[in-house]
Amino acid sequence: MTDILKSLPALKKKILTSATFGVKIPRFVQLQNTKQIDYLDEQIAAIGDAINEALEEQSEFGQKVEKIAKFINGVGKATVACIAAETFGFNLFYSMGQLTSFVGYDIIENQSGNHRGKTRISKKGNSHIRKALYFPALNVVRLEVKTFSDLYERVFDRTKIKMKGY
Repeated sequence: MTDILKSLPALKKKILTSATFGVKIPRFVQLQNTKQIDYLDEQIAAIGDAINEALEEQSEFGQKVEKIAKFINGVGKATVACIAAETFGFNLFYSMGQLTSFVGYDIIENQSGNHRGKTRISKKGNSHIRKALYFPALNVVRLEVKTFSDLYERVFDRTKIKMKGY
């Protein structure tokens, strides 16, 4: 969520400048694009305010979310709140394996009889959590958070596939 907010001004600039370099676009269309982007800015800000308000109402939960967000550089409160909401506050999980499987990051292997194929993540879990973790994964690697960047480097060196590392 916070990553989207940070990239919004660049997106707005791209939309508005691309219109000026292409085919002659009527001024009315450019104004409509600007109004739509401004409306989306307001909606994103309102959602952020609603998340902060909900975290303040549930003070104990809000404090935990804030601690996690401060502990992991590159992950915001909105991301942590989204993950906690999707996992019911982690109350149903007794091990990391259960959580990994729930999210869909568990490893499966394509095999039949003597055939052994490639391994990959199953993606059979909660796609909302995987989507919420995509941009924070990019950020923690970019910001070189020790544990995450080491894991990324190890997987990337072995596979030469950046997306698999993220």
